[in-house]
Amino acid sequence: QGNLITAFKNGEINAIAHQTNCTYGMGAGIARLIADEFPEVKKTDESVRAVYKNYPQFLLGTPVNIFLQGKVVTNLYSQFYVGSPSNEHFDTFDQRCNWLRSALNRAKMINPALKWGIPLLASHRGACQKRKAGLTDLEYFQKYIEPLIPREMDVTVYYL
Repeated sequence: QGNLITAFKNGEINAIAHQTNCTYGMGAGIARLIADEFPEVKKTDESVRAVYKNYPQFLLGTPVNIFLQGKVVTNLYSQFYVGSPSNEHFDTFDQRCNWLRSALNRAKMINPALKWGIPLLASHRGACQKRKAGLTDLEYFQKYIEPLIPREMDVTVYYL
């Protein structure tokens, strides 16, 4: 347990990776806290969304790195819509898992020596409620999301 942003600012970690949707922006959850603390991250997110505004689905599976004084915050574009995955044909749980795995695998390539901090990715607002039934955010993360994280990444998971 611990505070992701405090750990980043104190140098316990030198990289943050968090899940980002492609349609709404950084208006809630850990994304909002990161955007409030590091305005450059929000500005980059807004710029990226402007470039892809007609085709936001092309962002899926993509990490966007924002470098801040020798550290990095990575927006993992791995869900299309805000909130829980759809049970329809697009933005499903399985698709989100594939997009998250892809974004993490690409993010790890920027520097193998980074010490990553991540929140409980996709385990609260973005969780599949059907699969989460009866599980805490941590249990859901351990069961469904943790296996998607590349083993060669030096990762600490932070949650309050």
